[in-house]
Amino acid sequence: MNFDGSKISQGAARDFILHNWEGRFIQAATFYLGAVSGLVAEATIMRNGIKAAIQACFTNSHIEGDSKILVQAVQGHIQAPWDIQILIKDIYTYIQLCNNVYITHIFREGNYTAD
Repeated sequence: MNFDGSKISQGAARDFILHNWEGRFIQAATFYLGAVSGLVAEATIMRNGIKAAIQACFTNSHIEGDSKILVQAVQGHIQAPWDIQILIKDIYTYIQLCNNVYITHIFREGNYTAD
């Protein structure tokens, strides 16, 4: 799964793309969130993307996003900022339903499918 959130003056948007191990498209979604921070948008889309992957019966997942703060918070390398702590707990809840989940930070240029 690739995910990305963005903040613009009118609000925040988010999207995720699910694809199989061969790179074939499975599902995508995009949403307008209104007046939230970019980090909240990123965390919300990560949570919803993981949930969608589980609903599509994927229990082995590789998740890539360009929000280094979010990825480090989910990996436990830094303390999650207060405004995404509940979303991080939701992400952990969904991850526990999976067999294997790899979450990695990639640069924006590598996240072009979700960007």
